[in-house]
Amino acid sequence: MVSTASRMIQRLGALPLGPRGVYEPVCERLYLPLVDAHRGASYARARNEALRNERLPRAELDAMVAGKVQRLVSFAARTAPFYRDRFRAAGVDPSRIRTAADLERLPLVSKADVAEHAEAMKSKDYHGRIALGVTSGSTGTPLRFIQSGEHEGWIEACYERGVGWWGLRRGDRRLVIWGRPVVGGRRAQMSAWLKHRLRNAISFNSFEEQDDAFCARVVETIETFRPRLVWGYGSSIGRLAEYLESVGKTIDPAVSPRLVIYTGDHMYETERQLGERTLSSPVVTLYGSSEAGATAYACPEGRLHLSEDHIHVEILRDDGSPAAPDELGEIVVTTLNNLAMPLVRYRLGDLGSFGDPARVCPCGVTLRTMNLEVGKVADRITTSTKKNVSPYTLDYINKQLLRDGILGMRHFLVEQTGRDAFVLHVVRAEPYDSRSVEFFVAKMSEYFGPSIRTEVRFTDAIPISKSGKRRWYQNSMQGS
Repeated sequence: MVSTASRMIQRLGALPLGPRGVYEPVCERLYLPLVDAHRGASYARARNEALRNERLPRAELDAMVAGKVQRLVSFAARTAPFYRDRFRAAGVDPSRIRTAADLERLPLVSKADVAEHAEAMKSKDYHGRIALGVTSGSTGTPLRFIQSGEHEGWIEACYERGVGWWGLRRGDRRLVIWGRPVVGGRRAQMSAWLKHRLRNAISFNSFEEQDDAFCARVVETIETFRPRLVWGYGSSIGRLAEYLESVGKTIDPAVSPRLVIYTGDHMYETERQLGERTLSSPVVTLYGSSEAGATAYACPEGRLHLSEDHIHVEILRDDGSPAAPDELGEIVVTTLNNLAMPLVRYRLGDLGSFGDPARVCPCGVTLRTMNLEVGKVADRITTSTKKNVSPYTLDYINKQLLRDGILGMRHFLVEQTGRDAFVLHVVRAEPYDSRSVEFFVAKMSEYFGPSIRTEVRFTDAIPISKSGKRRWYQNSMQGS
């Protein structure tokens, strides 16, 4: 039950920072450039190049990508021991990699490679500013990696280019439904909230129980704050749409967002259509990963355009050969702007297909298109005391273990076998730190309710799902 005082604070916190058009230019031209400078992110240069690239003729795009591929492969072979040794073992001369198609001669890189050889994958000659990243993604494999300022600038530039196709600008009001730190208490929560607020955004913690009261607060904030963009997990956007339908409400088109983006997990088509009806806004996806960054964005014509100038994408058959357009295959990426820790032919573990290059998109963007056939699918978790809790909570618990250097879990899978019954399957890391499992189980009880019982089972391997991915949450309840 939210107290009257707390509700008043929430309402005050949802007020815009001045009338529309007042804080937006301050955010875009002053605050965010200061953030870029502090992080060492070369956003402005990347954005200018990204906007030039989006409508280039095919031949010019291919030449631009080829130049970036040559630079990256040469630098990786010269400065990163992992790639030097891997290329030598494969009998490949890096100087002969001159086009994106030539990358097929190089060996693939797996998540296990990053987990085991991260230090050797880092460039020994890169001296720019770097940022540490951690993820367990949708696969339950914990990874730590670094990203250069150039790479971070490109991530931001591709994002802003993608939302720019919908008429949005960098300083526009945004509402975010995403995870927050699982440790640090109120101070950490407030810090995360303030960071978004200064970015002209309001954030809701998707790890809270997404009950009717939570959804009502989000809806009230949309109507009060009037964000031009709503962004969040697919499961959270879907839950919001279900709530609006259950109370017979739709957002007034006069105050509705210009765009709703879901990412991180899947939305079924029925959910997406319901979202468009109840939120009175287009609901589209974007595709990316923590390790590689921005990969594909939806245009108003409904097509996912690849960020070719930032991430080179291959889609491969089971035998490693390139898939034809519209043929389902494994997504493999090469990061073109991260010289601090290159990822060359990195297997993301997702499935997709290329669009037909002969079909020119009516939006005018010439970047290639892709179809995300199987994304990061995650179901909401419900117990006898909690409802609709995002399973991405598990990812953030694992991230906290990585940040704290508690590395006892190499892989994990949380299996829900009953309403309050869970099994935590763990592949031990070496050396094994028992605190990792203790922390994980305690946080599960905190987020999914004190009624749950969690059995820990150690195993040698986590089974692969039919989609070819190792999941970190599986609902095995009968009749669910």
